[in-house]
Amino acid sequence: MELNALQRMRIRSMGYYAGLGLCIGLIVAILYYCIYDMPLIMILLRAGLLGVLLGLSLNTIELFIANKKYERLSFITLFLIRTSLFTLITILSLTLINSLIDDQVAHLSFTEKISGYIQTGTFKYDLIIALVLAAIISTLLQIGNLHSKGVLFKYVTGRYHHPTETKRIFCFVDIKSSTSIAERLGHLKYSALCRGFFYDITEGILLSKGEVYQYLGDGLIISWPLEKGVENANCVQCFFHIKQTMNANKEKYLAKFGVFPEFKCGVHGGKCVVTWVGVIKHDIVYHGDVINTAARLEGACNRLGASFLISEDLLNLISLPSKISATFKEELVLRGKSNALKVFSLDLKIGVSI
Repeated sequence: MELNALQRMRIRSMGYYAGLGLCIGLIVAILYYCIYDMPLIMILLRAGLLGVLLGLSLNTIELFIANKKYERLSFITLFLIRTSLFTLITILSLTLINSLIDDQVAHLSFTEKISGYIQTGTFKYDLIIALVLAAIISTLLQIGNLHSKGVLFKYVTGRYHHPTETKRIFCFVDIKSSTSIAERLGHLKYSALCRGFFYDITEGILLSKGEVYQYLGDGLIISWPLEKGVENANCVQCFFHIKQTMNANKEKYLAKFGVFPEFKCGVHGGKCVVTWVGVIKHDIVYHGDVINTAARLEGACNRLGASFLISEDLLNLISLPSKISATFKEELVLRGKSNALKVFSLDLKIGVSI
């Protein structure tokens, strides 16, 4: 049976967490080897199995936490949920692993193994290490979720503290007729609609390997490194992934809000400069015409009767999937530019479904 894109993404995520857990487990094994008089092979086996098991468990916890009903929980509440679950799974996993690799307790019942582990084993040291690791991992995950993917690591390593030229693709996404919808629903209900929209489109962004650069009121900017955005037409597929998800949730929006949020996109790619800015609040920002051009394309969607506009420069770098057609719309003259930019709309071919 062929796996779909979401299933493949989740399998890659499991592999990543399992590998990360194995590496951390082997590092902890060295620490244990310095503390306990135990054979190195036994410690490596114990820590390696534990690391893989905990990595997979952490992946499961994150899938559990990444649920819409948990998005409004406070930082401290999510921290306690993550830390408690991770610590509990760690202790249960250690009990299971110890019972599997220790022949001396093979004849005991599971309850007796737990009791013996707590009373005479390395339980108190394992518990302390589990709590510390759980607290560190939970903190890093939650702080990391406040930024785009990889931003925390770049900040720690000092990357982009000085302006650096790079090549990226930017896609501006905005809800159509947002002003009239906001007037109809009122501020609070419209805010709830936007939150639901941002939540539902996340899957499409992840499937297309995109990053959320910024949220802009009722819109957002998605970004890719040029190579990753061009690969498999990710920057194009993102629009259709999002459209598919939104269509699947259409009845839910109509029932809850009485309106279905249609959206429009403008996408362009090229050279820009990336750097850290700010004193009171630090952030990574991108400067360059490529961002302004993408914004202009999104803004031209209503006038040109299109939902998705792309520049010719970027389109020439992409191998479009066979189900998608490109239609020339106009030559857009940008302020301060001598050459006009050819603009195309992208749509599914007639008779083709998402």
